[in-house]
Amino acid sequence: MIRCIITIAFAFCANYGLACKCGHHSFKEESVSSDQIFIGKVIYKTESDKVYYHFLVTENFKGEKTDTITIQTGYGGPDCGMEF
Repeated sequence: MIRCIITIAFAFCANYGLACKCGHHSFKEESVSSDQIFIGKVIYKTESDKVYYHFLVTENFKGEKTDTITIQTGYGGPDCGMEF
């Protein structure tokens, strides 16, 4: 009987787990809230507790004009990390 109660409790608790909820917005919504919009090529990638992509900027549409930029992201999964 106790095993059945524990199983039911776990089943109900599973609905409240922490998970990534990366929102998907239109390009217009994303571009308004973005600090930087550019076209670029990944030069190299470094990893520690996060992933860092280093880009060579070929065209800049919004934000500070720069030749290179570094984007910090997670590893994916529950931290909503991106892969470039």
